[in-house]
Amino acid sequence: MTAPLFDVIPPSEEVDCSGAQWTQVGSRSSALSCPGPLQTSVPPVPEVTATDNCDEDVDPAFSETQRGECPGVTVREWDATDDCGNGSELIQLVVQRKACVNTERYWKGRPEEWLTPFGPVTEFELGCAGDTTSAADALLIVNGGVGSQSDWTVKIAKELIAAILNVSQGADDTCAAEAIQDA
Repeated sequence: MTAPLFDVIPPSEEVDCSGAQWTQVGSRSSALSCPGPLQTSVPPVPEVTATDNCDEDVDPAFSETQRGECPGVTVREWDATDDCGNGSELIQLVVQRKACVNTERYWKGRPEEWLTPFGPVTEFELGCAGDTTSAADALLIVNGGVGSQSDWTVKIAKELIAAILNVSQGADDTCAAEAIQDA
């Protein structure tokens, strides 16, 4: 006897949960509108069935849990057990990530959003490897309370803080990862 076989195996997916639009702060925009290739809502639950040589009517049990909102992940699980006690499990992940990125102007007024599904961003690596800056100090930097605003290192630090926050919130780091590492 074998365990039930699922007739459909839904692929794991990624969706864009940012919903960002252009917003104005003075004469500059603070959030980008990013239409992209990702769909913008969690797809419907697919119909999943299972077949088995021990049981003619295997009815998979389904459960769905949500971890985080945006970014976050929807975990869909199906469990199929036949009359002989053989079981199979199927898992589909739907990752909700932000395809859009925000500028340092966006982040400086929203320290409450410096959180991730895994906890707050509490440290930033802004200098040499291993040198960290606290979230409180990073907030001072983006709010202009540290250094001269004409100092290019302060400007780079602000953009690096924004990039780190964007990635921590689920933004695609394909383009930013190397730049963050190099900075």
